[in-house]
Amino acid sequence: MKNYMKPKLLLFFIFIFITCSSQSIADIHNIDTDLIITKIIESNRAKVQKNDANKIVQQFKKIERSLTTNTTPNEFEGLFVSMGVDGMPNFKLKKIITKDDYEYFLLQSQNTDPTEISDALKKKYNFDLLENVLGDREKEKRYEYYQFTKPYFSKDHQKAYIEVEYYSAGIYGDGMAYILEKINGEWVIVRGLNLWIT
Repeated sequence: MKNYMKPKLLLFFIFIFITCSSQSIADIHNIDTDLIITKIIESNRAKVQKNDANKIVQQFKKIERSLTTNTTPNEFEGLFVSMGVDGMPNFKLKKIITKDDYEYFLLQSQNTDPTEISDALKKKYNFDLLENVLGDREKEKRYEYYQFTKPYFSKDHQKAYIEVEYYSAGIYGDGMAYILEKINGEWVIVRGLNLWIT
């Protein structure tokens, strides 16, 4: 009887370990998403605290970079290379997100579940629904606002890519992408890429 119970007990502990591991990976993603967004807000000196008029859209938008199954791993790697002063890709800079991360990024891009900013960030910053922000603009109530994409993480979870759109009170706006790296346990912005400007 005892020998029969040992394999069942072992399988039970393996199941518990796997369940806890997968939950902790999701928790790590959520914690790191909060840390990354906070890092970008602070680096931009964004006035989006609870008592500020400026806002952050509370639902993540879709990433602009085209990640499709038609993209080759080499083309994927080229999407994350900084432009030099001549406007051409500067391949001499250190590669941070590489073709090894292609499949993991593609997997993340195929997740179409709508996701909102965490409750912890909503308590800290001034958030609103995009439809409310756009409704205010139609009523001539103008303020700056930011909209983030969900970060995509590298396979080793030590690098991340995120895009941010900024709109001013008038007609100005820009789109930026940031590549971050986890250095000594802290997310650090290591590269900024201009996506668009008006």
